[in-house]
Amino acid sequence: MFLKKIRFLFLSVIFVFVSCHETKSKIVSNPIKHTGKTVVSEKEDSAVKLKADSIIDISGSYELIKGETFFVDAKRKAIHDSELIINRLSETDFGFYSAYKEKDITPISDFGVLKSFKNKFYLIKICNGNGLGFDAYAQENFTAGTYLYNQVMIRKNKNLLSVIEYGGNFRRYLIYKKKKSGSEGDISLQKTLEKAKNDLRNYTIEYNKVQEYDKNKLQIEYIFKDSIWVSKHKHKEEYASFDYLHTYTNPYQNGRFIKQDSIFYKEFNAYK
Repeated sequence: MFLKKIRFLFLSVIFVFVSCHETKSKIVSNPIKHTGKTVVSEKEDSAVKLKADSIIDISGSYELIKGETFFVDAKRKAIHDSELIINRLSETDFGFYSAYKEKDITPISDFGVLKSFKNKFYLIKICNGNGLGFDAYAQENFTAGTYLYNQVMIRKNKNLLSVIEYGGNFRRYLIYKKKKSGSEGDISLQKTLEKAKNDLRNYTIEYNKVQEYDKNKLQIEYIFKDSIWVSKHKHKEEYASFDYLHTYTNPYQNGRFIKQDSIFYKEFNAYK
């Protein structure tokens, strides 16, 4: 009888030990499995945020600190006043309108859409068939798309924005700061700015349309050619199939403004 009791007690101890071990295993395994899923989820979220945050957000309202236009023949013009407004249209695209004033000259307006591509900003234009040698019927049914028109050198540091624009024989240097709410500028500049705002509004309607282009009829590629990125359009229209390469002036302009670029960035860094 005594042996039977010992044996029963021994089996009971073994049963309790095994049960506790299985329960402990279940409790430990669930947190590990859950933690694994959480880590993967955080990595995926970080990757998405990293992609979005890699685009510098240049949106805002800006007023001029300093501006000058330099020409190839060494002439220069001071820009006395300017305002720039930038609105974000998508993850990569920004609509802008601006006005600037030189001495004794009526304010000049500007507007358009900038695209962030390969960590640089480009003014984009709409390829609508004009100038490609087609008749009116072909242009009316043309599959429109955007292309890189010009590079605009933009740097941002907190509330400061530096901009370099260029043409065939000039380079325009502008340093802006975030505009304080309630501040008003020159009346003629404000009128010109309002006109630029309306021009951008009309242009944005066309821009929105071409974002929904038929990808079966148009393919857009970017090619690195002669030290710049250019846009290649492959058109598959009902009346023709062809390729068209959109290119532009090299932003470095054969090194003709190296000195001015260096001085400009030193001045911009001094404001930080």
